[in-house]
Amino acid sequence: PKILFGTGKEVHRPVGRWMARVKRQGQWPELSDADFIDTAEIAPQGSNIYVQFDIDPSIGLETNFRVYSPSRYFERTRGKPEIGKKDDRLFFDGLIETTWGLLCLLPKTSYIPIPKMDRRRNLRFFERLHEDWELLLNERHLFEYIKFGRKTGTYFWNRTYTKLFPALYQAGVPLEIMKSVDFKTADNYLVPRWIEEYIL
Repeated sequence: PKILFGTGKEVHRPVGRWMARVKRQGQWPELSDADFIDTAEIAPQGSNIYVQFDIDPSIGLETNFRVYSPSRYFERTRGKPEIGKKDDRLFFDGLIETTWGLLCLLPKTSYIPIPKMDRRRNLRFFERLHEDWELLLNERHLFEYIKFGRKTGTYFWNRTYTKLFPALYQAGVPLEIMKSVDFKTADNYLVPRWIEEYIL
């Protein structure tokens, strides 16, 4: 969605208003084609535009896809467990069925239900990730981590700065298996294989 693309200043305030409206209304709005931008057109292979899973003040003035912003500005109700759970379900259910929404569930500030609390939604997360894996690989240049202005050759599936690996462990991937992998050299299909073998 266009609303997630831009500098920190351009994205944060509009997303904050958007999330406040979602919570107030108790539902996510339908987005039209006009609400989206074509990633292939605006961020082709070779560009330094990428998907940010965490806020980083050092690149706040750079134009990127800021998928961390919905979870950052979706205020969950604290101190009232039942209302908090309802908030979590609203956030998750509004994002899980789209590829862009799936990416918005990956930041550490986001919400992926753990199996013992919500087995059905936990399974749905991994089903969706497995379904969309090829789509993500087709645009892997958007996920290549950039440091000091240079691409590092690592992606969100071979780094630990998202919620992906804690979620994989909670869902049943053995810790010793995860520790045995050098993610810098791991192939791009390791995560879907784990999903198939240990979760689905």
